[in-house]
Amino acid sequence: MKAVLDALEEACFNTVAPGERYFNRVTIFKASWFGRKLKPYCRAGDRYQHGISSFRINNDDEAQNEGLAGQAWFRNATVTVGDLPALPNPWSDADPNCQAYARLGS
Repeated sequence: MKAVLDALEEACFNTVAPGERYFNRVTIFKASWFGRKLKPYCRAGDRYQHGISSFRINNDDEAQNEGLAGQAWFRNATVTVGDLPALPNPWSDADPNCQAYARLGS
């Protein structure tokens, strides 16, 4: 599974400089047993393999789905986000700009 995700990441992000690949992630999520959360199953690459967020899902109410993963689950389609603010550097969980970026991009 990981080899397939690594190949997909390479195909999708081959124009991204190697030092910036960590901005782009390919992750497979699996619905929990009771279908209330999407939990990470496998992620491409070597970085950020731990601490991957889970997302709430709801088959009946689109507003109850969390993040892009939840929206994609509900719509059964690819979801993209444009016009994200600039990625704050350095990152700080306490910085309102970092919080806005995380909220809009998750």
